[in-house]
Amino acid sequence: MDRLAQLADLQNHGALIVGEFMPYHDDFPFVAPALRFDFNGRDVVELTPANPAGDPRRLLTWLVNHATSRGIRVTPDMIVTTGSYTGMFFPRSAGMAHGRIEGLPPVSVTLY
Repeated sequence: MDRLAQLADLQNHGALIVGEFMPYHDDFPFVAPALRFDFNGRDVVELTPANPAGDPRRLLTWLVNHATSRGIRVTPDMIVTTGSYTGMFFPRSAGMAHGRIEGLPPVSVTLY
């Protein structure tokens, strides 16, 4: 499978937590946002946060072009993901995960 297709098409995620929607701001630091992701209060970001595509907006462009060239409508109600800044984390117990990207509302989920 094409590498960009993997990144633009929900690459192997086990779940998706969607937070509050925000309007687009072109001054948002898409390449290197300041962020924190923790599980039960422990920071679980092991590497320097980065999206594997660099600027994840290029995945959106690719997805729209790919879909529309095949007659698939991309509509405003669709949720499109573009990979992770933190990579995968696999919790080994129940607990609370918190994610925060500076400039965006935080997200959290409780795992039982």
